[in-house]
Amino acid sequence: MPTLPLRSLAVPLFVAAGFAFGGCAKPAPPTVKPVSMRATSVSRERLQLAVELDVHNPNSFPLAVQSVAGMLSLDNGATLGAASAEPRTALPAEASTAVTLNLDVPWQNLTALAPFALSGTDVPYRFNGTARLGGERLNTDVPFALEGKLTRAQVIELGLRGLGAPPAR
Repeated sequence: MPTLPLRSLAVPLFVAAGFAFGGCAKPAPPTVKPVSMRATSVSRERLQLAVELDVHNPNSFPLAVQSVAGMLSLDNGATLGAASAEPRTALPAEASTAVTLNLDVPWQNLTALAPFALSGTDVPYRFNGTARLGGERLNTDVPFALEGKLTRAQVIELGLRGLGAPPAR
């Protein structure tokens, strides 16, 4: 029985191994790039935010934005509230997608804004969030952060409504 030299088997074995491992490649992690965030409504009960994210799916298969959740806080670390949304936005393969959503943040610590109502300045805030991206069987959480400001007028309006006082009946 004739034998083939090892060198003549190397190329077919390498090609076969490439196909075997290529089909089982680990998915690449998607990325979330914060684009913008602005307060659209401020009331005694909540802050409503319009958020835009740019989500890139580097994989050869589609994914979806399952949910977005996070905490809103001040520069001094005071937590203002938590918010979540389920945009269920489709992410085509190997593409970037603009994801827009509205976050409704019920106040957990409205009194943290009291010093700003007296100062008459804008109030910088930060939303530290996580976007859950994936499909039916595989999901990953991708962190992101957005910064914004409550305007002086919005803070004064909160003060006029009785910041920290119980709602009128």
